[in-house]
Amino acid sequence: MPHFNFDSYNHVIVEMPVLTQQDKDGNEHFFSYFEANRNNGLVKIGFFGEVNCWEHEQHYSNEQLAALSFVEDHQTEILAALFDYTKNILYPTHLEYIGYDEVSFPEINSVDDLRKALGVKLISFFYEHKEGVSYCGLDCSFSGDYEHGVQIVMHKTNILGWQENLGKELVFADLNI
Repeated sequence: MPHFNFDSYNHVIVEMPVLTQQDKDGNEHFFSYFEANRNNGLVKIGFFGEVNCWEHEQHYSNEQLAALSFVEDHQTEILAALFDYTKNILYPTHLEYIGYDEVSFPEINSVDDLRKALGVKLISFFYEHKEGVSYCGLDCSFSGDYEHGVQIVMHKTNILGWQENLGKELVFADLNI
């Protein structure tokens, strides 16, 4: 088992330079703390317990570690999925809410442009799992909602959907429970 140095919120900071798009231009409207982390290739992670999905714990399962390993090993594929999802789902959905403006919807033509619109702040690993790998929730800065951002729920590279507040509904639906 790896050793993690948890902070007071039970988060750990890990290096994920590809997923954070460390080498790409960010968005000046995103909170500077999270942009600084992304500039350094860093992202926070946390582990949810079996009962609670609102607070992170210092305990983790083998399936959660498998999910962390999957994310670390498949950053490029996850980034591609996030680009497609942002361009084809998040942008059109949020355009209906607020209408178009260049600040909220910067042009994104490729994965290289994604950081202008979406930036991963925190990855939460759910206790629930499938195929030996836990689900994860990505807490993201999002240009279409600077105040709240979006919570994207995934299993491996499959995006199940987004929520304003992270919950287990999408996970349960995918597991048919």
